[in-house]
Amino acid sequence: MGDFWVMVFFIIFPIIFYSYRLLPKDIKEIEALGYVFTSNYYESVRLLVWTLVGKFMPFIAFSIVFLRVKKTWSYSLFIPIGMYLFQMVRVVNDDAEFFDTIDFFYILPFIIIYCYIMVLCKRQIEISKAKNKYKEKLVEAGMELILSENKEYE
Repeated sequence: MGDFWVMVFFIIFPIIFYSYRLLPKDIKEIEALGYVFTSNYYESVRLLVWTLVGKFMPFIAFSIVFLRVKKTWSYSLFIPIGMYLFQMVRVVNDDAEFFDTIDFFYILPFIIIYCYIMVLCKRQIEISKAKNKYKEKLVEAGMELILSENKEYE
């Protein structure tokens, strides 16, 4: 069932990416959810959203691939995940006119925390899959009684 939702998400990726086209072209200020946002660095809000979506989509794609793949090489995906996270923060900082020469070192703790959370989620997914596989093997072997006695696997 999880594969279905991943497939659906990747199918709607282009729709999400081109959502910036719903915004008016040459507008510097937009109101959303009671908050007025003014684009200072970028020439329009549409360009800012296009830039952010262009960074956010690969960030999400790499995160999904990391969670879905069991191989050891998946940990190397932390490099592009961290890079896109840094770039998204940089885009927001550029528009907020907050410039810093060593802003990578400020974002590094957030990258480390995000990677740690991703590893915990990946382990939880693997544990859940292993429990389901064990449960299926017990059912195939006709040992449902063991499942009813042990509530941990339900």
